[in-house]
Amino acid sequence: MYSIKVASRKTGIEPVTIRAWERRYGVIEPKRTDAGFRLYTDEDVADLKWLKHQVEEEGLSISQAAKQLKQRKQEQFPAFKQNNGIRTVNNNDSIPPLSELAEKLHDAIDSFDVERADQLLETGFSMYPFDELFHHVLTPLMHRIGDEWEEGTISVAQEHFASHLFRQRLYQFFKVFSMNPNLPNALALCPPGENHEIGLLLFSLFLKRKGVGVIYLGANTPTHGLEKIIVENDIRIVFFSMTRSENAEALRELILLLKEQFPGLKIVLGGQGVPSDDEVLQHFYLKDQPADWETWFGQLSVLKN
Repeated sequence: MYSIKVASRKTGIEPVTIRAWERRYGVIEPKRTDAGFRLYTDEDVADLKWLKHQVEEEGLSISQAAKQLKQRKQEQFPAFKQNNGIRTVNNNDSIPPLSELAEKLHDAIDSFDVERADQLLETGFSMYPFDELFHHVLTPLMHRIGDEWEEGTISVAQEHFASHLFRQRLYQFFKVFSMNPNLPNALALCPPGENHEIGLLLFSLFLKRKGVGVIYLGANTPTHGLEKIIVENDIRIVFFSMTRSENAEALRELILLLKEQFPGLKIVLGGQGVPSDDEVLQHFYLKDQPADWETWFGQLSVLKN
């Protein structure tokens, strides 16, 4: 993700011109930070370069070039339509439904087509809010790919390819959101033996979007030294992700130890590996549904200051 200054440097187009093309022709729609600053994707930069080439090298007017770009987008994704140059979501299927996007992305992963997969992701992020795409495309797709790997219908290489692709995309958003100093700091990690971090990334991004400062430790994190991190960084929330039920006993002991040392610490546990009959772990368990996350976050006001 790039600021307008960086996008200008990469494309050779002045910021004032980029803004004018956005307003008049609607061919580029940058994302926005919570503070309202523009952020451009690699696809946006590529589109700007293409427009510049058409105007400077092919002799087209910007309006002609913009029209051609819209046609290219429609050919690339037939279900994607534009209304007077503005991308819309409505009940007339003016953009591809999430299920269609997920299927096309699955096919790209199945054939190791990284260029196509990146293209589909860029298209999805340009049309849907990132959390909607995460919850309704990326998360179900990762579960599906995991099931297919266990069933032997896809290879371990395909599963690793998908995980790497999604991790790269999710990491890009970590630098987008600003921190609210009035909100508590959080620590996110997968305990030892846990290598699947997509759910951890999703929840960390949810927190960061809300303004929470998140220290992200990632997959298979050793637990030695966690107490020091919590104290030195004034951590008020620790989020664990567990996808392997065999790690339940060790994680239960760790959580009870942390609660004993830090009684006011808020501990959250997610992941499909949490046993339903483990009363201790279920006490900290948070479902992976956006509505549940919103409800949980609404209760964090008691941790401020």
